[in-house]
Amino acid sequence: MRQALPLLFLALPLGCHPEPPRPVPDTGLPTPQVELGGAARVEPAAGGPVPVFGPKHLPVVWVDAQGVEAQSPLAMAWRAKGTSALPVTTVPIQGGNRLTVEAGPSVPEGDGALVLTLAGREVWSTAARWASGPEPNWPEVEAARAAARRGDPEAAATAWLSAVELVPPTHSERTRRRIAAAHSLWAIGDFERALQVLEAAPAPIPLLEAERLRTRSVLHRSLGQFRPAERELDQVERLSERFNLALVAHLARESRALLLDELGRAAEAVAVIESAAPYARRQGGQALARWRANRGWLHLRAWTPGPTSQGLQRARADLSAALEWDWPGPTRANILSSLAWLELLEARPAAARRHLDEADVKDQRTRGNEWGFRVWLRGQLLLAEGSPTAAAAHFEQLATHSLQALPDGGDLGWRARFGQGQAARALADLPQAAAHFDAALALLDRVSRRAALRGGQATFLDSRRDLVNAALELHLRAGRPARAFAVADQARGRLLQGQRTRSAVDTLSPDDRTRWTEAVGRLAQRRRALEALEAELDLTAGAARDRVQAKLVEARAARDQAADGALGVLGEAARGDPWRPPALAVDEALLEAHRLGDGWVVFLVRPSATATQRDPADLLTGWGAHLDGVQHLYVVPGGHPQAASLEARFPGQVSWLPAASLLARPEPPRPDRVVAVVDPDGTLPGDRALGHSIAGRPHDAVLTGPQATRPALLGALAGAGTFYFGGHGVLDRAQPWAAHLRLADDQRLDVTDALMAQSPGAVVFLNGCETGPVDTFQRADVLGLPEAFLVAGARSVIAAERPVPDEAATRFARAFFAAGGGQRPAAALAQVRAALKAQGDPIWDAYHLFGRR
Repeated sequence: MRQALPLLFLALPLGCHPEPPRPVPDTGLPTPQVELGGAARVEPAAGGPVPVFGPKHLPVVWVDAQGVEAQSPLAMAWRAKGTSALPVTTVPIQGGNRLTVEAGPSVPEGDGALVLTLAGREVWSTAARWASGPEPNWPEVEAARAAARRGDPEAAATAWLSAVELVPPTHSERTRRRIAAAHSLWAIGDFERALQVLEAAPAPIPLLEAERLRTRSVLHRSLGQFRPAERELDQVERLSERFNLALVAHLARESRALLLDELGRAAEAVAVIESAAPYARRQGGQALARWRANRGWLHLRAWTPGPTSQGLQRARADLSAALEWDWPGPTRANILSSLAWLELLEARPAAARRHLDEADVKDQRTRGNEWGFRVWLRGQLLLAEGSPTAAAAHFEQLATHSLQALPDGGDLGWRARFGQGQAARALADLPQAAAHFDAALALLDRVSRRAALRGGQATFLDSRRDLVNAALELHLRAGRPARAFAVADQARGRLLQGQRTRSAVDTLSPDDRTRWTEAVGRLAQRRRALEALEAELDLTAGAARDRVQAKLVEARAARDQAADGALGVLGEAARGDPWRPPALAVDEALLEAHRLGDGWVVFLVRPSATATQRDPADLLTGWGAHLDGVQHLYVVPGGHPQAASLEARFPGQVSWLPAASLLARPEPPRPDRVVAVVDPDGTLPGDRALGHSIAGRPHDAVLTGPQATRPALLGALAGAGTFYFGGHGVLDRAQPWAAHLRLADDQRLDVTDALMAQSPGAVVFLNGCETGPVDTFQRADVLGLPEAFLVAGARSVIAAERPVPDEAATRFARAFFAAGGGQRPAAALAQVRAALKAQGDPIWDAYHLFGRR
């Protein structure tokens, strides 16, 4: 029986306001460090004490009260040698820690470094001095640290790279300096050079190698390259398992949680960060406070309304506990802003005001996203307190500030227009409210096209349900059902387009990936220059202020040009098409459900009119003459619980769509070429004859066994009019983002590949178990392989809802193509279903149609 394939789950925060800044600002490159003061000592067994001059920061954790130190690199080296009895112990003492080397290593003196070796292999080193010797003089290192302290990452990067080349006392120290240089290069947006610096720095110590890989993962994430970022985190986790590195595992989980959140999967991010709890609790202190703040923030992001939802309570507990730590002012302000947002969600404006007042005291900046979010919250607070006129003034202030930063207002701009619409609605000015909401949606569309340039933030993926629902409700009240339908479907289409844009980054060719890296780096540099000018403006007065203002105009233009250049590398995938109503034949109709508050609105669209129902218990009843003459029904289920039974009760044909706007695309000419992938792993030999019968002409392509590799398939799909896959899928509901079709040599075709498949107008048949389960497809927050192929341009997709025996699956596909399924998929599917049902074959309803008929 063919293995199952999962659908990609995208957790969207429903009913939430726009997310606040992350409570603990994430620089992207946290380094695992523990400060050892002057009381710390390192004592070799056969020599005198060697005090570590300090305070020094070492990427080592010595915390085990039981005596065995699991995170000591020396202990790791012994584990790597397979020795069960570790000759390393750690004894916590007042003011520091003591590492006692009981046997084995030698401690050479030289270059101002303490180096411990095992069998000729360096296993640990740090800057140290002998009690009788002078402190070493490393001017490049001191210059790098001084530049970092004064906030000059460009000078720090130059000094660190000089330190690598001029004074590399040990292999490990060289690697540490390369990592430090990469941190500084990341800060100035030189991502390509940072990756190159780290590529040349393999580390001899597992802990250091894990930090190198994790830093590379963050760099890839900053570039929107999520596949490489995930692969490097996988390597980090394998290192942590092999050497029992609790700190490494903890940091890898935090990084993966951040990555998942940026992919729009906050619920999964919560589950991952939960797995980091034991280490955080064992560490206590700032590590525990940071973990609580981030888990609370993710609970807020993943929260969905409902009687059983506990997300807000958990978020409050975590964020409140995180405040017990003595954070710097801006960080504390971010945590307080998150708590204020939470209190507004639970209708406690007085508590929200207390948190905002304290946040303003802790962070007195008057520009930037953190400040802008607090202005937005103030407006929301005034709305909750019944003062819409005062709220409108706050939103106007935010709109003015946002337009000074970006021509389209950026992320703050659409939020400001959204707030203005809310205030106008509260003042009963419904036409003005609708105009503001429509303008906010238009701004959000423009901002969303640049989401991939910000490291994949979930602007695309989060449909901003509050904004969409507010606009939709006003259009319904005004008797404009067609406009309300456009608002609802456009939000769904934006989510799909965002997925494709992000996938475009992951699937760039090597040359285009280099161009993308350079373009995003240039954009980061332009942003840094703009931030420096904005800071200078705050400190300037008189005529000099006018000169800075003029420079700001030029800097913004340079930043916008850099953004356009980066988007140009992504090509068509980043541009997107304007929304158009679906093109329907006279015998077709479209049914689309959309959650609206605690209920539903369902649209029935015909070529001549759009009808609506509020809170229908059954999707098919109550439409009367609207369904007369309908032979084919397209369904965008939107998560409606009654959609699962619809296909069995509708007398005509049904096909499923992720968004109605896909029916508005012009149909390209279909290439007369068939591509078949059959028995890619050698377990389904019965499919081989079927593949050759489907693709039997000279210009067709049949990939079997070792030929069915990912590069071969992606290349063959370009220009295919029909694609048949007969093989196995992989389904792991605990990790739905790992969905894929299994190819030769353990290769795979996943959702990202499908999103970027170049097969416009193709008919796709995915003959693997559970490649298209309708119950999963009906959820509004799901993107799987059928939807991915449709978004990429496929005309129709046929996929199995449930496991099907291999012989039966082959028989169904043979009958489908014999009935002309490659040209008329809906009619062929109906014909084969009817014949199998008449024969009493239980697989007659196992396959479904997605997309056009």
